[in-house]
Amino acid sequence: MKRAIPVLSILLLLTLGLAAWTLESPPILSIQSADALRNSIFSSARNVVTRSITDGAGSYLLAFGFDFPDVALPMGSRIQFRIYAALLAQHIASPFARGISLSLDGLSLFIDNAEDSAVKVVTQTGSNLVTYELQSPNTNLTLGLHKLFVHLVFSTIDVNYIGYSRGSSGIVPLSGNLTISQ
Repeated sequence: MKRAIPVLSILLLLTLGLAAWTLESPPILSIQSADALRNSIFSSARNVVTRSITDGAGSYLLAFGFDFPDVALPMGSRIQFRIYAALLAQHIASPFARGISLSLDGLSLFIDNAEDSAVKVVTQTGSNLVTYELQSPNTNLTLGLHKLFVHLVFSTIDVNYIGYSRGSSGIVPLSGNLTISQ
């Protein structure tokens, strides 16, 4: 009986640790059809890029959309850019994996080839889409047309039946235009 108590204590701690690891798993992305994307906020994206990625749990097709204003903005106005990510297809090869989520590893906004380092990025993850909101970009620019470029670095998160692990990384370039008026 004296030997059973330490063994049971270790098993209990291990079980609680695995349960906590599983409970803190990020939300799993569900596959989105073309119709679902057309009827969602993703449809406001003006630049869309797809990426195929493979990791230990399977292979996935992801769509990334860049939403920026298509009208001229007054100099110094407040604005937000948004990037949407959606899962278009998946083939799960691991019997342990339930699906994937995305992790933002880095995001840079360039306006006319100059990095806007004051941009704050806020991530919102749901089961249908991941949204990266770029808050407070510089709009104190000269009048006229400006080129936007976003360099997004992401990783897949393999969400397993017990816990989760980091998968593969990918890079997504997105571009657009911003017009500044008086």
